[in-house]
Amino acid sequence: MRACRIKKGLSIKQLAVLSDITSEGLSNIERRSSNNIKITVLAKISVALKEPIESLGCFEILPESTLQEKLLKAILLHGHTKAQAAKTMKISPKTVYNFFTKERCNKETLKKICLYINKFGNK
Repeated sequence: MRACRIKKGLSIKQLAVLSDITSEGLSNIERRSSNNIKITVLAKISVALKEPIESLGCFEILPESTLQEKLLKAILLHGHTKAQAAKTMKISPKTVYNFFTKERCNKETLKKICLYINKFGNK
């Protein structure tokens, strides 16, 4: 993210104004002192920098050995929250939560999840 900000000729303070995030928050993200960055924050930064969200994170190195990992990667690449992804898939947020925690779902839900992964996971 820092390289992208510098390439655009923006200071942290300027990006903070554009993204409606505090300078301190952006500084922490750039220094990686916050490993748990909300996707909504990355989405704001992505819009402010006019760059795709996947260019801001290391999403390409996320594991993809399970369907849950593939879904999470697709959600992050698109800049969705899990609730937004559920809405896009036309399933309930609770169903998405259960899919991640209990690792099971019915065939219709599995079809919707696979379609979402194929649509949004191939950036």
